[in-house]
Amino acid sequence: MTPTRPDRPRVPTTWRRPVLARVFNPCRVPANTACLLLPILISACAAPVDVQPAAPPAPAIAPATTRPDYDHAAGAEDDAETWRQIAAAFGREGVLKDGVYTLAVPRDDLQVDIEGMPVPAGAGVASEFHFYRCPCGKIIAIGQFCLTDYEVNDVIDALREGHVAVASLGPMLLYGRPRVVLLRYQGEGRGGELAKAIRAALSWTGPERLGGAPPAAPPAPAPATRE
Repeated sequence: MTPTRPDRPRVPTTWRRPVLARVFNPCRVPANTACLLLPILISACAAPVDVQPAAPPAPAIAPATTRPDYDHAAGAEDDAETWRQIAAAFGREGVLKDGVYTLAVPRDDLQVDIEGMPVPAGAGVASEFHFYRCPCGKIIAIGQFCLTDYEVNDVIDALREGHVAVASLGPMLLYGRPRVVLLRYQGEGRGGELAKAIRAALSWTGPERLGGAPPAAPPAPAPATRE
């Protein structure tokens, strides 16, 4: 006798629509309901739109000019006194050119070489400090410190303590020994206060860092004589 196969469960032959599809089908809306919804849709589309007027353009910001209480007539006298305060803070005289007061401190204490070849300090191995008066009335100080890698952190701390911002830090030379970096800074305020803050940072460089004497000022040029 041939064995018979067990009966399989009966599979419904009708396809059942998914639940989401049975929630709403616009094709199966009764005619009377559609007649009631049509006027509502038409009235909603025809309702006036409340258009807000465009906001007026923002007024243009005028560029910074001079402070109201800054007297240009007395500016030359103020600047001369400021340059004297800066020179006193650094212990050396600077050079005034095109309204910019500049001081340079060569790093004569460093024996810098590139692949064994010496680099003289006059080739730019120096810290430079520039001061000028902004049209707003403040003194702007920008420049750079010529540092070895072990001097960087102390100089940055001193500048931040004096509210002078560090703009950038990067190497000065390729294949140089010792490693020399340039730290650029930027500050604004009163000339005497800025000079003191920057001079305090300078004291963390060179022999003065170890308690030695500060770098000597360059000798004044001899007066020209007529032959």
